[in-house]
Amino acid sequence: MTYIECEECNAKFISSTYEASNAYDMCECGNLEIAHLESAPPTRLKGYVTVKYIDSYPNIYEVIEKDRPVPEKKEEQKSIGFS
Repeated sequence: MTYIECEECNAKFISSTYEASNAYDMCECGNLEIAHLESAPPTRLKGYVTVKYIDSYPNIYEVIEKDRPVPEKKEEQKSIGFS
């Protein structure tokens, strides 16, 4: 999950919760404005989340859920033949 955190008031937002029905949000102090913009067809994306700030940069970071299995790294296969 991608978290967006305000440096001023420590408000936290999750970017995946924004969609067309709740397309705009603002933190308590007014430093951050978060908006969801619809994408144009023929893309498969539903839209984009934009973040605007007034005084200080937002902290944007990923948190990996511990319950989700982590894919194992596959060993590279050596090619046989010409390279």
